[in-house]
Amino acid sequence: MSIIQRCTHLSLIKAEIVKQCQQSRWYHLSRTYIVQADSQYTALSLNCLQRLEAAFLRIFSVNYFARVLKTKVKLLDNKAIAAALDKQDKVDRALDHAVAKATEAKKMNKKLGLFLCRGAEQSVPANGDEIWITLDLTQGKPLDPARVHLQMDANDKRLERIYHLFDKVILDFSCWGIVGDNEPWKKLRNLLKNSPEAELITEMNGNGSNWRQYDSEEEIQRNPIDLDACARHGGMIVPWIPAWGSQTRRVRQHEVVLQIKDKIEEYLKTLFHTVIRERNKPFPCTSVICDYLVMRGPKA
Repeated sequence: MSIIQRCTHLSLIKAEIVKQCQQSRWYHLSRTYIVQADSQYTALSLNCLQRLEAAFLRIFSVNYFARVLKTKVKLLDNKAIAAALDKQDKVDRALDHAVAKATEAKKMNKKLGLFLCRGAEQSVPANGDEIWITLDLTQGKPLDPARVHLQMDANDKRLERIYHLFDKVILDFSCWGIVGDNEPWKKLRNLLKNSPEAELITEMNGNGSNWRQYDSEEEIQRNPIDLDACARHGGMIVPWIPAWGSQTRRVRQHEVVLQIKDKIEEYLKTLFHTVIRERNKPFPCTSVICDYLVMRGPKA
């Protein structure tokens, strides 16, 4: 096991690295890695420490780095290492519980639902014929201790263990970021059972709106926005010309948004047998009024 895998506090590593680098040309680069470490890898796990090691070793020689850590950084004992490993194992155990819930739901003749980006402390649809599982990176105080909560990243490869398990999947409002922009519709479809009644619910505008600046109307014609790509990735890209007034901008961008929404529906009909656009209705388990999509019957 390498030295950094046994380090007890990331803050000690940061302090020592900054101290040794302040007079060197590597300071800015090392500081960048340190900021990334603080924001992305705050949980103590062997995986995060391995990634930190790979980053820092790009800057320092192995011998220097080892000498600094041996003299300045406290080491984890075996019990702490076991705790770090246990934290990773919790995801696998939760996925086991989710699979068991699917068996339980089938025996009870109930539907199994997955609510993505919904915390353990938040509500789920109140339907006696359904059993719900929630998934989110956070772990709040459970609203229902009997509910299985998956505290994990929706892009974790282990999510494939529960593909084709659910009768109903809801992606919470304003949460497209958790599924990424690489064919998100297909990833969500894969969570559903291969059944005509299996249902997916998401907001309409997908990965949000981004502006693309143009210099003129002619440039828009020469280099139009790829509406099909927007549909596949669930995103909205709208044109913007600085010379446009606010009213012109609103009208032109609204036109493009409507075109993309139509393209999204068109694309989703290649993935689902039924696609319904609900207009100006409360999104499930929220008070948000919006357009959202209900898709049923995933196609193979």
